Amino acid sequence: MSLSNEPGLRKRSSLILILLTILLAMLLSPPGVLAIPNRNDLESQKKSVQIKLNNLNARLDEAVEAYNYANYRLGTTRIKIKRIQREISSTEREISKLESQISARARTLYKLDIQNFIGVLLGAEDFNEFITSWRMISNILGREAELNSTYKVRRKKLEQDRQELAKLFAEQEALVAKLKKNKNYIESQVKEKERLLSSIDSSLREAIRQEELSKQRIAAISRASIPRTDTN
Repeated sequence: MSLSNEPGLRKRSSLILILLTILLAMLLSPPGVLAIPNRNDLESQKKSVQIKLNNLNARLDEAVEAYNYANYRLGTTRIKIKRIQREISSTEREISKLESQISARARTLYKLDIQNFIGVLLGAEDFNEFITSWRMISNILGREAELNSTYKVRRKKLEQDRQELAKLFAEQEALVAKLKKNKNYIESQVKEKERLLSSIDSSLREAIRQEELSKQRIAAISRASIPRTDTN
């Protein structure tokens, strides 16, 4: 072999030795190191998951706002129902009171001698006094009955309002339940993406660490494989 080819053979041999050493280093790497995803793939996955997470957070903000507003309206309706129910109870007490008074007055008048009743009218000294007495008795008999009728009309209107509000309350309650379910679902999706993002970050840190270790190994092997030049 010509001595002129010896430097080229040495260079090729050194290159082959470096490649074999790198391959051996890869084969001797700790289990699982070769299974670490590519850094670029991980960064791409992270970007994709982050975009999805941002979209989910935006949807969650909207869902929370819709749920809170619906819950506020439900609370307002509940307060209105309680107020109307109090008014109905108060009106019913007034009706009961008036009916008792009317019944008591009717029993009293029934017990009165009809002749005494006529005597009150006929005992008037003039026609004007007769008319005044008649109007007084008529007012006593009719005022409370009229007021009682007014209260009954009011109670009927309040009861209608209460029924309408009860229907509205049921609809709002169903809406709140639906919005809460949607909010909870999006929250679970956000948590899932956050866990996935955390896992990708962990894998990415490990990939960067292994990448640096590989560079250090290759550099060390390269330095160790370069033949020393004989200066003699």
